[in-house]
Amino acid sequence: MARISRTFSPAHLGCGFYLQEVDDLMICRFLRAHDLDIEKASDLFLKYLRWRREFVPARSISPSEIPNDLAHHKMYMQGVDKKGRPIVVCFGSQH
Repeated sequence: MARISRTFSPAHLGCGFYLQEVDDLMICRFLRAHDLDIEKASDLFLKYLRWRREFVPARSISPSEIPNDLAHHKMYMQGVDKKGRPIVVCFGSQH
């Protein structure tokens, strides 16, 4: 377990950033998905972190940023979850 903790640490990954959502459960999912191969899972985990940094907004998207989508009923704002994150319901068939 110590090897896993070291391998998936921000310092070892050398990414200079880490997500608040990263927890042991997320790391276990990557390990299981890659047959418990620590090196392969850590490489793909790092690619995932880089993808999140480039393509996923670091903040919430406000309704004022997506007025057309809301007006055309492509998505609905449904409040927040237990952690205060916005819940958005999207209808793929409307896109």
